[in-house]
Parts: sequence; structure tokens; C-alpha cells
Amino acid sequence: MLIMMNLKKSFITREVVVGSVPVGGNNPVRIQSMTNTNTNNVAATVDQIMHLADGGCEIVRLAVQGKKEAYSCENIKNILLRKGYTIPLVADVHFYPLAALIAAEFVDKVRINPGNYCRDTKQHPLEGIDEKIGPFLALCSKRNVAVRIGVNYGSLSPRIEALYGNSFEGMVASALEFGKILRNHHFHNFFFSLKASDTSIMIKAYQKLVLEMLDCGWDYPLHVGVTEAGEGLEGRIHSAIGIGTLLLQGIGDTIRVSLTEDPFNEISPCQELCQLYKSYYSSTKRVVHRSSLFRASIIDPQLFFMIDDQNLDSLLQDHLSYPFGIFTSKKLFKDRNMETMNKEWTNCFFTEEIEDNHACNLKNPSSICKISTLEEIHKAECFWNNKKMILVDVAEKPLFFLRKCRDYLSKSNIGLPVFLLYGVQDKSILQIGGELGSILVEGLVDGFVIQSSKISPVAEIFSHLFYSFSSHKKARVISCPGCGRTLYDIQTLTKKVKEKMKSCHGITVAVMGCVVNGLREMGDADIGLLGSKKDHVDLYKKGVLIQKNIPVIHADSILWKCYLKEKKIV
Repeated sequence: MLIMMNLKKSFITREVVVGSVPVGGNNPVRIQSMTNTNTNNVAATVDQIMHLADGGCEIVRLAVQGKKEAYSCENIKNILLRKGYTIPLVADVHFYPLAALIAAEFVDKVRINPGNYCRDTKQHPLEGIDEKIGPFLALCSKRNVAVRIGVNYGSLSPRIEALYGNSFEGMVASALEFGKILRNHHFHNFFFSLKASDTSIMIKAYQKLVLEMLDCGWDYPLHVGVTEAGEGLEGRIHSAIGIGTLLLQGIGDTIRVSLTEDPFNEISPCQELCQLYKSYYSSTKRVVHRSSLFRASIIDPQLFFMIDDQNLDSLLQDHLSYPFGIFTSKKLFKDRNMETMNKEWTNCFFTEEIEDNHACNLKNPSSICKISTLEEIHKAECFWNNKKMILVDVAEKPLFFLRKCRDYLSKSNIGLPVFLLYGVQDKSILQIGGELGSILVEGLVDGFVIQSSKISPVAEIFSHLFYSFSSHKKARVISCPGCGRTLYDIQTLTKKVKEKMKSCHGITVAVMGCVVNGLREMGDADIGLLGSKKDHVDLYKKGVLIQKNIPVIHADSILWKCYLKEKKIV
């Protein structure tokens, strides 16, 4: 699916102050996390918030299920202030508008989900919404409390879903509808967020929302994140693709990397993505850059490694999960008898073909055209037909260069495959994922040639990175990060499920904390587990309940048996 993006106008959001933290406008991208303690356990929640603030978290969110949790916010806020912590607090409210009203007395921002805040129907659209939201907005205006209109894929209202289906278009429509309601109440101190566990859906939703806001003349800030990203390397890579892509397009004012881990572990990935953003933009001015073409997915992007004597032995010993080719010298290739090896990665180019062979050097033509500047693209046009590959060698801001390169090639009707020569030294996992994910999402390359002395860890990163863009699909476990609503050890269960499913392919498994969003957001998963009561989960298949109240200690085994039965293995 192709979506044309023509963002010629600048999109600079307005500044909205959350507590003491200004967000949007020309302010830095702000880092956010969420507690996973029971909000009514005031002491534990305060300790976790202080730990997050000390680590660099700038805004923190708390689960507020009802009145008790809303009133607990007062104690939490007061204790934090007495201890010298002014970090803004955000109340996360679902299904219970009264909790939002109470929490607004004490917190700095309230998140409401349009799909849960007012459970409208096709027959009674937005029935009673003014009665519910009017007093809430009046209090927020009085206390200067910000509001986040937080839409989640899978938790759209029945009316919106009937009109648009469970889609990114429906997410945008839901957000805009509630934005208009707030504007009708003359309330403008609000944010949008459009979260999904599928990075392509999440990216398309934000891009469409920005286009719609440009058409409307709106400039509200955006909170960006991938919901149910999971844990470990996979969770970080999926977050990097979604968040990093949008940041490098100039979209995003606050971010959260949602991991099924200790919330403190979310801070460092956020900092790395903010650093990636700063490496592309010399100032904090946030401008949406035009993407001439947005491609939702690329089928089987290719990966090559540059191989020398030092990393060849490591390569031969590793069992890597993503097929790749090699760039190596003819001598090394022949000395090791690599041409006789029955390996997927023996798809081979020779490094001799690109040494001293920039596009403007016609003395020793080869099948590879290496370019490092836009001037070289123009000089090389006379002999494009003799080439098999364009190899872009640009170390600084490759995304920006590739956009210009692709524009030129498209206008000149040059259809050669484009590969980026990419060095990973001194770059973090998140920075690699964010930068290369954004390049893939925009459809700027056909693959990468990687320069690295460490083959195995880099290949593992790419194995996760390419999951979203390739037909080479392994099992994916999506899991929510857990919060004060979660009544079991979701981190341990997620690890056990991932271990069970690691040898599987082409299946999506969900591990969700509670019913607030979990049941509907796991609807696209093949099988899933959903927290039902303390230390128990329910088993679902394609959104249909299969078994209730499974003790958590047995949940991974029962899920595995369900998978085997579905595949007719048992």
C-alpha cells in the first residue's frame, strides 16, 4: 500500500505546559514513562516515580482505574513535592469519567481514550458527552491541567469501528472528533497520541493526523509510542522503528518506549532516540520534512556484510536467523573455498569492484556505482545502464541524502537497486533501528551493506528490524508493559512465552495485562493471554475466548498446547 506524503508546509506544534515542563514548539523532545505499581500503594509508587525522575524521565503516567486511585494521586503528588520532586504526573483513565474529574484536582495532565471514555453506539453517537466532559474540561482550564486524547488501535468506539473498521483511518477520525469537542469547549491545552503495536499502522496514523491538522490549521503536540512493543531487543527495535521514523520526519513532542520490563529501563532507549533526533536536526526547531513516498512495507530487503579475515570465522560459526549476502575480496573468497559452501549468504559481491570506484571515476568501470555526493549522481548518469547496483556511501544523515537521491533517480527514470553502505560503529541498537527503520519505511533503499567487525549481534538486530518489512517472518510476541491494573507477573510470563515460541514462524502471540485495552488490541493476534484476575489469565484464539482463569504458572504450557493443536502437530 502506497501513501503519497506531500508535507510542504512546516508543522511546528504549539507549546503546552505540563506541570512545570513545556512541551511542543521549539522545546526538546520530552521523555515519558509509566509506573507499574498499584497506584493505591502510595509509598511504592512514590519510590518508583523518584527513581524514574532521577534517571532522566521528565513526565510520568499512573493508572487511575477509579475513585481510590484518583484520590491516591493527591497523596503521591504531595509526598513528591515534599521530597523536592516536581515531575509532572499524568492520570491514565479508562471507562470511568468521574475518575478523570477527580484526578484533575491533583495531577498535571489526564489521558482519556475516546473509545473508552464515552462508549457510544451507532444509534446514539456521543450520547451524553457534554455532560461528562464539560465539568472535566472546566476544571482542567481552571487548574491549567493538560489533556491527552490517547487513541489506541483496537479500542475504537463501536460507532467509529462501524464506519472505518479497526484501522489507522478510524484512529485519526476518533482523535479529530474528540479534538473538535475540546475545541468547542474552547479548550486547547491538549495533545494527541495514536498508538498501535504494528509499527506500520502507528506510523501511517500519525502521518495522516499531521496532514489532517495541516488542512485544519491545527498545531497540537503529539505524544509518540508503539504500544505493546514487548521486551528485550525485539521490543526496543520495534519502538525504534516506529518512534525513530516519526522523529526523523519531524513528528513527535513527547515519546515513550513501552517495554514489558522495569519502567526504569524505558528511559535509556528514549534518550538514545532523542540523541538520534538531535544528530539530524541542528536546532530544536521541529519541522515536518516532505517524504515523496511512504511505503508501508518492503518485501525481503536485502542485507550484505563486508567480510574480512577477522570476522569470517565468526560468520561461519554463527547460526543467524536472517539470510544475507557478502561483500568480500576475491582472494579471501577463493582461499576459503567459499564458492563451494552451500550457504544462503554466498550471494556475493567483491570489494575490489568498489575500491576507488566512485561514480565520477570512469577509468575502471564495474557493476557497482558508488556515490557519496549529489554531484556524483549527476556525473554518473551517462553510464547507469552498465551498473547492477548503486552503493550510497554517506556517513552523516544518510536519511536526508537518500531522500534527495531517490527523488533524482525517480525523476530520471533510473530503476537500479539502491544499497546503503552503513557503518554501525559507535551507534546504539536504538539508533541503528531508528535510522535504518526510517529509511525502510520511506522506501528509500533495497537493502544495506554493513561494515562491522561484530557480525552476530548486528545480524540479530537486523533480524528484528526486518521483521516489519520482510516475508521472512518469525514468531512475534507482543506484550503490554504492565501497569497498576496488572494483577500478575507479566514480565516473567512474557519471557516464558517467548522462549516457548522462539522456534515458530509466522505467528503473532499476545501477552496482555488486563481488559482495559488488552482484549480488543490483541484481536489481530493468532493466540493470546489476557490477565483476568490475580495470578490468572484467560486464553484467546483470534479474539475468541478458549479457556478462562488459567493459573499463570501453567499459562505458557497451555498456550503452547493450543498452538500445537492449531497446527495439527498433536
